[in-house]
This record gives sequence, structure tokens and C-alpha cells, in this order.
Amino acid sequence: MIHIPKIYFKLSLSFIFLLAGILLNQEFSIAQNERFHGGRGDGADVSSTGIINFNSVDYEGNVFTVHIDKAIGQEDTTENSVINFKLTFSETVIDLKPESIVLSGDAQAQNITITGGGTDFNIAVSGMLSNGHVIIDIPAGKVHNSVGSPNLPAVIVDNEVMFLGADLTVEISRALGQEYLTNNDTVRFDINFNEDVIDFNNSDIELSGTALAQNVSVEGDTNRYTAKVSGFQNDGSVSINIPAGVVSSIYGKSNQTSVNTENTVIIDRTRPDVEIKLAEGQSNPAYTFPIKFKVVFSEDVVDFSDEILMYGGSQNIKVTVSGNGSVYIVAIDSLTSNETINIYLSENVVHDYAGNGNTEPLYTGNSVTFKGVTGINNLNFNDFVKIYSTEGKLTIVFKEAPTYKILMEVYRITGQKVQLKYLRDKISTISLTPMQTYILRFSAKNFYFYKKIFVQ
Repeated sequence: MIHIPKIYFKLSLSFIFLLAGILLNQEFSIAQNERFHGGRGDGADVSSTGIINFNSVDYEGNVFTVHIDKAIGQEDTTENSVINFKLTFSETVIDLKPESIVLSGDAQAQNITITGGGTDFNIAVSGMLSNGHVIIDIPAGKVHNSVGSPNLPAVIVDNEVMFLGADLTVEISRALGQEYLTNNDTVRFDINFNEDVIDFNNSDIELSGTALAQNVSVEGDTNRYTAKVSGFQNDGSVSINIPAGVVSSIYGKSNQTSVNTENTVIIDRTRPDVEIKLAEGQSNPAYTFPIKFKVVFSEDVVDFSDEILMYGGSQNIKVTVSGNGSVYIVAIDSLTSNETINIYLSENVVHDYAGNGNTEPLYTGNSVTFKGVTGINNLNFNDFVKIYSTEGKLTIVFKEAPTYKILMEVYRITGQKVQLKYLRDKISTISLTPMQTYILRFSAKNFYFYKKIFVQ
């Protein structure tokens, strides 16, 4: 029987427990790492000999990398409308999308198309709006592997290509606030290139139009400019244009002929003339209403009304204005006494569409004398009718019995109608309130006239 010393036995037993503890702890660490990352091998590294590398255990999560490079065959400078990059991930990814990729660069690329899978992808960039740089990038955390771990920021090998396939275009439009029709001495146009230019100046702009503009000046920089045009010799149109090949971009491209969306303005600096005269058929003196004047402008106006007219004669006359454009009728519908009535118009109170005020009016017939109101002692109207008033009664006596009915309307002096009667006999009588003033209006198929009376 072999005798084993107790001390040797205790040392051996301690070594066994220590070795078992180490193995159990390492297996726990590997299991924990596998559970975190979803696969064996993401934690401690086990060699082919079975030796465990304890220093390789990772407890902070399995982030992975992506490299960006130009695709095979993709040149540094190109005129092709599609530019290709390649992405190489260190692990299989599951959610790479166009929005995972950041597009930048002054070529203003618009579109991304992704092909490929697993760890290798092709990124096709298109829709460049101008010449310039196309750059892509993938920030950290934009893509994930099968267990949801995020990517590190992209490792850039070569993520930039120069695009030179776009035409240099330019668009002309009226500047903000510039009206199509104006009486200003200067008009403004906006000029927008699709990319920065280096040699744009006044001489690159062609002037045309019947206004015969003489001057143009350009302000601005990079790709946005304003052209100010002045020195008009006439009223009429002014247009600007930029011919092809007169401007260069910072990348050496020559411009195409301008796209002219609103490149014309109409100049109107002529003030409208105005004439005031009697309307057709208006007699002077006048015995009946309405009294009509005609107001004629040399061009269409926008703000003529009775409110800007001035009158000579009664202050409380009733006036209406009709018409539009350049011709108007001013009608005076009532007067309470025989008098001369005039109408006047000041200078610069009526405007055309360009804002020019009217000139001093030409008066060829702005005055009418009204004689349609008679007193109680002189009521004869060409001996046609006589009117008598006594004790609240009104007696109307015609020289001869009318051969047709005559309408008589009775108004208070304030304008309210109080009676209406058809007169068929040589003598007619009506009752009215005594001690009041009235206006009588007689009318038939071929005449009408007014008389003012005081009923005793």
C-alpha cells in the first residue's frame, strides 16, 4: 500500500479546485459573451490547440466597422449621370437603407440606389443638379447587425467624386416686387445660375424692347444676381437675355442660353390726359334732369369716382358716375333752384394702371345752366300749363286738354314722393299740405320737366 503524505494530498486537492474554478469562470465568460453578441467567437478567443486567450474577452458590445471606397472602375472625375461607391462591412448587416447614407457636396445629388447584401454593397448616386463634388458618408449608429449592434463611424478610403456632366443653366425672372407694368425709371430682374460662376458682368446681358433701355448693371455673387435696367428712351417694353457661351462656371463649363420665364417689363411714364364736356344730347340751358357731363381720359384709369370731383353751384346735389376704362358719364339728378352747375377735376387725382396721375383737365363743356324750377308767380312753361295754389289745393290748368295722359309726380323738397297722378283733363285738382314747398315732375312719352311750388 502506497502512503501519500497529507500535505501532498492537500496541495493536489487545492490545485484541482483552482483549475476547476478557472475553467468554470472562463466558460461562464464565454457563455455571457455569446449571449450578449449572439454567437460564439465574439468573446474569448479559443485557439486550435484549445488554449484560451483570456485577454480577448469583450464585455462592452460588438460594434462593427464599414469602409467606404469608390467602386471598381469609378473614376475620380466623371460626366456620367451615375456615380458608384462600395461599402464593406466587417459583419453582415440587416438594415442598410438610403437614409442611412449622408449625401453632401456642391453637385447637389438627389438619389441613392443600394444593391448587394451581407457585408458588401454598391451605392449608386444620381440626380446631380450641378457640377461639383459628390460625397457620401455613414455616421455611427445608422446600420445594425443581426443582433442589433450598431456600426462605428465609416472608415473613409475614398468617398468623393467630381461630377462634370451638368450643363451650366441660367434663369431670368422679374425681381421680387417688380411689377409687369411700371412707371419707375429703373426695373430689376433676378438672374439665377445653377452653379457658381466666375466671370459674369454687365456686358453679358442683351437688352431689347421698344423702350430702348440704355443701361444695365449687375449686382450679386456666386450664382445669384440682380440686373438693374434704366435709361429708357420711350414708353414700351424692356427685355433682357443672356446668350449661350458668355459665362463660365468655377468648373469651366460655359452657360446655355438663358431660360426666360419673366424677362419683360412694360414701361409707362405717360400721364393720362382728360377732357370734360357735355354728354351727347345734353342741352344748355337745361330744363329737365338728369344733367349729364362726359369725362374722357386718354387711356384707361383705375380710380375715377364722384368722390374726387368738385362742383360749382349747389352743395347738396345728387351725382352718379357710370362707365369704365377711359370714358365716364357724370349725371346730376336733382337741383332745388335754377342755377349754373359746374364740375371740376384736380390734377394727379386719377391714375392709370402704371400709377401715373392725370394731367390738368381740358374743359370744353363743364358748365350747364338749369332753368327747370319756377316760382309761384311764373309757372308758365311755354304757355303749356298753369298751376294755381290756394288753401291746400293745387289746380293744374292745361292750355288744351292733353291728347295723351301726362304723369304728375309730387315730391317734398327733401326728396320724398308724396303723390302720383295721371292727368287727362284740361283742369285737374289735388290736395296737399298747406304751407309746404313741393317739386312737381311732369312727364309723358316725349317730354318731362320740373316745377317748384309753394302751397298756400
